[in-house]
Amino acid sequence: MGAVPLASFSVTRSWNNTFVKLGYNYLNTTDVMSIDAEISSDAYDRNPANIEHTNRPLVSQTLYGNRHRVLGSASKRFNWGNPKFGTTATVFFEYAEGNRYSYTYSGDINNNGSSLNDIIYVPTDSEIDQMDFSGEAASQRTALKAFIAQDDYLSGRKGDYAEKYGALTPWYNTWDVRILQDIGLNNDQKFQLSLDILNAGNLINSKWAFVKLLQILHYFNQLE
Repeated sequence: MGAVPLASFSVTRSWNNTFVKLGYNYLNTTDVMSIDAEISSDAYDRNPANIEHTNRPLVSQTLYGNRHRVLGSASKRFNWGNPKFGTTATVFFEYAEGNRYSYTYSGDINNNGSSLNDIIYVPTDSEIDQMDFSGEAASQRTALKAFIAQDDYLSGRKGDYAEKYGALTPWYNTWDVRILQDIGLNNDQKFQLSLDILNAGNLINSKWAFVKLLQILHYFNQLE
């Protein structure tokens, strides 16, 4: 791994029992292998190969870490006229660019001994028209064109190979809430009750705070 462009900053402000913090991280890292595997053959299988030479290391974006990430929290304490029974409400949030993955064939196209790491070629519509399909050829041809067209990354790579870890899952956000209630026994002793709601936005709307699970490899069926 070479030089890592990294930037991070945060701002905070507090007033009248209110505290707000906002931070941003930028990370742009490249490497030749992001897979953490105990067995060398597993590391080889899971690491997308260089299309020019399968044994030549291919530098690409790392699989780990979000390039853009915004974090924040806001907290407010309510004393209700008696600090022994104060209530603190806090919201935490994260908004980040999606995770990286590669588009690979399901099969050992280049005969390198692995059926997991061969990066796909993204055909143009005219090239698809020239392909032979088994079964319902017309429907498979239409489905392949539609699949490529609906994907922003693939549609931009027509006539070229996909890139190692070049695709990104959608931006995601999560919101967590904590309600902390103080119950004072005397001036020096108290205990607290807390209510924690993880991914609270999803309770309001099932389409909010939805994190798409990372898929390292997407597979195309081999065309016959």
